Amino acid sequence: MPFGFRLHEVERIEKPGARTIVHNHLVHDEEAGPIMRAVLLKSKDERSWGQVRLARYFTARADIPDKFKPFIADTIGKQLQNPIYCGELVWDQNCTGIVRGVRVLEANSPEDVIHVPDFCEPLISIEDFQQIQAHRIARTRNRKSESGERQRGISYRYPLTGLVRCGHCNAAMNPNSSSYKDTVYMSYMCPNRSVGICDNKFRVPEEWLREAVVGFILKHLIPSDEPTRLEFVDEITELVRAALGDLQSEDLDAKPGLEAELATLREQMSGWVKSLSKPKLSDSVRELVETQLAEASDRRGEIEAILDEGFDPETFLATLVRPEQVRDRIDRLSTVLSGENATETNLFLSMHVDRIDCFNDGRVRLRVCKIGSSFHAVNWFAKQQPLETSDEPSGETATGDYQTKPRRRGRPRIEPGESVAALEEIDAVTDPFRFRGLPDDWFWVEEFQVPERSCWAKDNAEAVLARYNNIAESTKRKPSCNAIAREFGVSRPTILNALDYANGKQEGAGTKHRRESKVRIKGNPEVEKRIEELHDANVIEKDIAAEIGVSRAAITNALVRLYEKRDVPKPDGRRSRHQR
Repeated sequence: MPFGFRLHEVERIEKPGARTIVHNHLVHDEEAGPIMRAVLLKSKDERSWGQVRLARYFTARADIPDKFKPFIADTIGKQLQNPIYCGELVWDQNCTGIVRGVRVLEANSPEDVIHVPDFCEPLISIEDFQQIQAHRIARTRNRKSESGERQRGISYRYPLTGLVRCGHCNAAMNPNSSSYKDTVYMSYMCPNRSVGICDNKFRVPEEWLREAVVGFILKHLIPSDEPTRLEFVDEITELVRAALGDLQSEDLDAKPGLEAELATLREQMSGWVKSLSKPKLSDSVRELVETQLAEASDRRGEIEAILDEGFDPETFLATLVRPEQVRDRIDRLSTVLSGENATETNLFLSMHVDRIDCFNDGRVRLRVCKIGSSFHAVNWFAKQQPLETSDEPSGETATGDYQTKPRRRGRPRIEPGESVAALEEIDAVTDPFRFRGLPDDWFWVEEFQVPERSCWAKDNAEAVLARYNNIAESTKRKPSCNAIAREFGVSRPTILNALDYANGKQEGAGTKHRRESKVRIKGNPEVEKRIEELHDANVIEKDIAAEIGVSRAAITNALVRLYEKRDVPKPDGRRSRHQR
């Protein structure tokens, strides 16, 4: 149901004594309709406002009921391009399908799209809707490649994309950059903060977080020698064996799960065989399908053997934990982490890292699966959990009032031969609930604290203080902070802040580098009364400052407090200057 509309039931009798037909018409909703109209008109009037700014603006409006809040930026973006708001219904615009286990959305040809004008009463005119679309197109950047085609899949620029989540609203934190001169600072921040529905304003540096996560992975998941590697594989096997024992003690029959997996494999293999029968299939796609078909065929043979021989825990354990696969994944993970392919690094990290929660106090909680290298074990145990458990993410629930429901990430772009991972594994790592219901002892949970931010003034405080004292001793005069700023290549306020830090660290190191006020205004009734008298006598601020012996800014601040006490706005001379 489009926001701003509701269904109105209408009855119609075909003939006397005949059946009654009930129709539902789209009509304006009395509460939501004016709000949606205001959103559309605001987008028309403010051509530079994108969906994020619109969401933040309407979430902050006090006259909108809380039941309609918060406004989500992506939802507003979809609403702005929906022609139903100008009265036209567009049907069958896209088609969907499953290609190699991935849901694909493609646009239909224009002649197949159904347009129904005057379908309902419009919220805005067609001219206003067209103007909104023109504004959206003007704000949109062309993201196509020079060839004009976009390859399937997503190429990540940062290895932790999709794994970092806000610990308060559960939203995936986005990489965000800021720059100064030639330096770019990249950090993760909560996207719901910008629209006003989350209070997590902490920025987590991307480089620090990446080094912390990779360091933990290298320490715990990648053994240093062969004996340690064998011990790690044995530990994984024992964890899976214990979990299988717990399931058997709960009288959980593994046979239905195996039969369901077998039916899915047979269905997938039938589709792949049909794909291979196409003569125009590209070589790269044919190679991928053949690889997938071969792996599925091996897995089908293993399941059929288990079902024919009866369920044997040790035989089934051997199909879930394959030592050669575990060792191969560990070696590949070590190689990928030392490379520069962020997409492939993200793929292999997603096999082990469940989530990285970041909180407003600078805490970072990392949750890593010990047996992530054994894909079949993780996948099989996760599927034994009921689907309703996927409503909550793995690990600890977020603490905020508003909770974002995690969605499947876009499939990463992995070229044939670039990774040893199968297509099934590539698709599985994009599922936010891939670790749902797994035992707690299968995970490491580690907390980090984001280091306190530093700055030039803090890092060079002692050097600036030493230079300040050196000049004072050699000249017997108070040093010029402007000269010191030119010497260090920074601004004068930065030098003053550095001296403030230095004086705070060392007792008795007061340099008196800041000018002390000779006259105190705030809290001095006599001075405040004199300023009020001069101002009421139409004396300008510059002359008042000269008489009192302070700066003009100090007088301005005193007058601001005076008018706040009078509960009236301070007059702005710039607005009446032309009348003089």
